[in-house]
Amino acid sequence: RFVCLLQLRRGDKMLLTLACVLPAVAALSLGARPAAVRPKVAVRMASEYVIAPSILSADFAKLGEEVETVLKSGADTVHFDVMDNHYVPNLTIGPLVCSALRKYGIEAPIDVHLMVSPVDRIIGDFADAGASYITFHPEATTHIDRTLQLIRAAGCKSGLVFNPATSLDCLKYVM
Repeated sequence: RFVCLLQLRRGDKMLLTLACVLPAVAALSLGARPAAVRPKVAVRMASEYVIAPSILSADFAKLGEEVETVLKSGADTVHFDVMDNHYVPNLTIGPLVCSALRKYGIEAPIDVHLMVSPVDRIIGDFADAGASYITFHPEATTHIDRTLQLIRAAGCKSGLVFNPATSLDCLKYVM
């Protein structure tokens, strides 16, 4: 099984993020995708999609090779799910893994999804390690605007991640 993140963007602006689980065979056959997909819905959406598989399901003993394989198979971005065993009940990877992939030669964008609290303390570490995008949950910070600015000041694209039960009210203050 392979965790895949589908992100719809308009230029640098992220419009929608969806997560799905694919069988490994489907994840490796992504290379035959069309250059652009236009959804058949009335809602105005981005005309292009981004394939961003998560590295959580990879074999960490050969992480560089596995990331190369999915990128050669059509993935556009490498997705990191960063969990601290505080904000969510799981513990995963940190900036050293991001840095190691860059040293290995991975040049694709790296999208870091922070499920940590407090979120501000780790942003600079991931930016320095080579992250391209950093997203976080609004509940993980007391000042959403400041955290978004901190990410941008570190040289990364910023974004918010919403759980299904999270109110979208905070968007009034950041858009």
